[in-house]
Amino acid sequence: MLPSQFLRERRPEIYSDTAGRTDYELDRAVFDHHLETLTRRNQTHGFEIFCRKLCERAICPNLRAQTGPDGGGDSKADGESFPVADELSNIFFEGEANSGRERWGFAFSAKGEWKRKIREDVDGLIKTGRSYDRIICVTSQYIKSKARAALEDELSQSTGVPITIHDRTWVIEQVLDHGRKDLAYNYLGVGKEITDESKLGPTDYSRLQQLEEIERDLARAASGPGIGRDHVLDALVAAKLSRGVEKPKVETDGRFDRAIRLADKYGNLHQRVEARYERIWTAVWWYDDFAFLNDEFDAIAALSSEASHARTLGFLVNLGQLLFTAVLHGHAGRQAIQLDKRIARITELLTPMGEDGERPNNQLEADAALLHIEMNWAAMSRDADALTAIWRGYADIIDRAKGLGEFDAERVANLIEAAEAVAGDDPAYAELIDKLADFVAERKGESQGALLLLRRAKKLELTRHFEMIRLLSKAVLHLTKKEHSHSLEDALSHLAIAYRSAGLSWAARATCIFAISTMLIEVEEGDRLPLRFGVLLKIWISLSIDLRHYPDIAVALPLLKGVVAGLPYSDEARAQFGKQIEEFEISAGSQILNLSDDELARLAEWPDVLEQNEIFLVRTALLYALGYEDILRGDGSIPEAETAEGVAQKFSVMLSQPIGSQRPENSPILNETSKTQRFTTRILGMMVDVRTPGSDNGILVAEMLLSSLEAFLATAIEHRIMPHAEHFTIEVSEDDTCEQPAFSIDRDHMVGSLQWPTSLPPTRFSEQAIIRDLWPSIAAQLLDATCIVPDVENVLTALTREERAIDRMTIATTSPNSYHRVFSRYLTRVSDLVETDCRPYPPRTRPKIERIDIEGLVAKQSGKSRDELREREPRGESHRDYGIRTVIDLHLWDAANWRGAGFLGNEEGYPPFYALLFEDEAAATKIFARWRERIGPYDESDIIRLSIIRRIPNIDHFHYSIQISANPDRAEMESGRIVGFTARSLVTEATSDRNLDTFLELYRQFGAYYLIPAIWNDGMDEPRFLINLPVLKRALNVYEAADLTDQHIELMAVKQAQER
Repeated sequence: MLPSQFLRERRPEIYSDTAGRTDYELDRAVFDHHLETLTRRNQTHGFEIFCRKLCERAICPNLRAQTGPDGGGDSKADGESFPVADELSNIFFEGEANSGRERWGFAFSAKGEWKRKIREDVDGLIKTGRSYDRIICVTSQYIKSKARAALEDELSQSTGVPITIHDRTWVIEQVLDHGRKDLAYNYLGVGKEITDESKLGPTDYSRLQQLEEIERDLARAASGPGIGRDHVLDALVAAKLSRGVEKPKVETDGRFDRAIRLADKYGNLHQRVEARYERIWTAVWWYDDFAFLNDEFDAIAALSSEASHARTLGFLVNLGQLLFTAVLHGHAGRQAIQLDKRIARITELLTPMGEDGERPNNQLEADAALLHIEMNWAAMSRDADALTAIWRGYADIIDRAKGLGEFDAERVANLIEAAEAVAGDDPAYAELIDKLADFVAERKGESQGALLLLRRAKKLELTRHFEMIRLLSKAVLHLTKKEHSHSLEDALSHLAIAYRSAGLSWAARATCIFAISTMLIEVEEGDRLPLRFGVLLKIWISLSIDLRHYPDIAVALPLLKGVVAGLPYSDEARAQFGKQIEEFEISAGSQILNLSDDELARLAEWPDVLEQNEIFLVRTALLYALGYEDILRGDGSIPEAETAEGVAQKFSVMLSQPIGSQRPENSPILNETSKTQRFTTRILGMMVDVRTPGSDNGILVAEMLLSSLEAFLATAIEHRIMPHAEHFTIEVSEDDTCEQPAFSIDRDHMVGSLQWPTSLPPTRFSEQAIIRDLWPSIAAQLLDATCIVPDVENVLTALTREERAIDRMTIATTSPNSYHRVFSRYLTRVSDLVETDCRPYPPRTRPKIERIDIEGLVAKQSGKSRDELREREPRGESHRDYGIRTVIDLHLWDAANWRGAGFLGNEEGYPPFYALLFEDEAAATKIFARWRERIGPYDESDIIRLSIIRRIPNIDHFHYSIQISANPDRAEMESGRIVGFTARSLVTEATSDRNLDTFLELYRQFGAYYLIPAIWNDGMDEPRFLINLPVLKRALNVYEAADLTDQHIELMAVKQAQER
């Protein structure tokens, strides 16, 4: 059975469904006679029109008709090509290449004296002086091949122009063998049109509609904005549609040739291979042309040898299957079609990919392809044992595929099902089918559930971002499958937005980069870049500005500009993008103008980076802040006519933008090699600060660490988890001696230490089992060391089992590999952003820029109050909306066991001592040592809040409560942030007021006191005062319980005293 018959029976849906299609009936002998007798019927003019139409299809689509009377007229040419732009000639799918660039002359004749007529026509065309690049003569007469070739050589040499002569043989072949009978019928009136039985099938109707629309789009692009990368896919789809409706072979082949041409010019390697593969696949399965496969295989194999993805080599594997088919079914000999040599070459290309464990999806694709080849060899040799081993190999492929979403499981499933013909009753194959059925059911079931979660999340208001994070992170886990890539992009995009709304910029950044890489993977495989890609880039840029991540800004802004220019956005959308890009640059510029002097100095090389990446507005702000107004005036960035006052006003406006006025919590991220890098986030109000070496490993570990912590604790606010530490530092160090990462916490100082093996890239796939387990371990230790967790068991169960928070961490730590898929590097440094060395711009005298009260000006102009202007839609709780103020190191206070307070007089002329009595001297000493590290020996800013509350109802009259807490930060409170406080209090069971009144009298006398530790434990008659660690304080809060209001933190001490 011929291939076209076989496949038509098995897959009729890919062939035409039109019954009794319109056709033309034309007998070869009748057509030959008609051409022979043209002059007798005086049909020479009709023949010239026919020849022009035939040449338009077969040779030159851009052919201009004759001018003047018959016989070539005034122009001496029966037809002439006209030049067209490359963009137009690129979309031609009929005719020959280069006809758009060159000028070709055509002469058509039905005269019997063909040789004399051709000489006259060529001579006439040469004498026009039009400098033809080629002359083509078509005659209705038969010419012997030898005579034709001799005349072509003679005329080409004498004129210096290539001459081509086509005779009646060529005309008959082009009409009858290439599906152009309609030309003979319409222009020569020969033949018969058969239309009465034609019925266009519904599938063909849809295909033709799509084909016509694509051809219109290509024509519009060619005559308008130009052909580009997006049209590579259009051209290939058009060829496949033409194949599907079974257009004439020459037309379908022409469309495939066009697709190849556009792929070579605008496409990537995958698209170039795919276009050639489809051309060959069509030749075999539609036209039974194994000779074309044999002729073209080596060329596509050579092109495929450059591929780095097994999926690209998959095209070659499929063609290898055709080689086996040709031999097995007797269409070609094993040696003639070079089966062994060619299959060996495919195996050679796949083997290194199958050994590369760092790219697990690619490795699995390669292993599956190699099994496909082995199955063909086993089937050819009828080796039942080998086939049994292959079925077990496919079972292993299915097991490994369960954790790899990018793997094209559907293709392997189809192949396994199709292998039934060679498997027979093999029990191993039966087991494989059972495993495959379970795998497909699980995969489809998970995906359906994930799509339900996605739909639910998209219906939620953004204020419910924590619920969105729960739903979308679970959806993403089950959408990481090839067949659901578009839904995965959608879920990731919404998840990134939800993370950002929750104030978790690192998790949002990781998710956003994952989404970007997912889209670009589809583009690599021939998909069209969606318009929403620009929106996703805007999210990334917003996050980069939030994080002050300048390498990301320098990469993402130019990328967005290119996407806006290259994708088919409407004029309105382009204008909106342009406005948003300008706003991004103003925001980044505002941040730069608000940098500290030390931070600004770190950006001394960045003016040239920004210039080479065409981020001019930010460059202008940076150079101005560095003191280089003269350079800005010299290069025209500041117009010559602009006054100094005008310049100052413009930079005042930029400086005073709200984003620039916000208190930054992190240092600028520059990915410097030579300095320790600092990465910061706020989780539950607690600052988490990661300090790391500037090595690739160090920076990537810091990014992954913060992304994973944010992801794990994203919803912790709703579980009422509260930190008792303001700040937690994690110090990353590289170690040549350790084999695995190790993390520990010094609870006394709230510092974590992460030792990372120097030789272990955090992106190495073979070590991911270890690395993946590390992030939850760090999160658990940090949670235990820094937070108060109500109902610990239930909260942890909810996070890990119900919310799948550990899986959220896995998603968030993919960012380095996702970044690499996009930019072929794991992170970006200055050297990646410039083509030439950067000139340093050391800071000069910094210009004084006046800060403008923009909010006040807007309020005045609008007639609204500041509060009215600040009103906004509810946005839900954000981790950035929380803060922690504490001077209580919980672990040290627990260890020290605070028992009370005591008073001690001082030398004459010095304030008194107020002592906090502890049992454990080591812990007490650490408490005061840390206070002195943080505050110094004098609490000038009144950070420690010491309160004495007297006359508490329902307890002894002389008893009073002592409370230690932190004073609120005024700026933090005014920002609207919800600030949590930790406090310790206890009741002193005094028997009279004498000692307290004595101390208070001394305090009033000096207006100050020394806060010190003292040790008092069982067996001691009196406390031992440690006067070597004093903290001088001026503020002391003394309240009567009755005077307290709900605004006083001291109410907590009253309640605790009453509940003793």
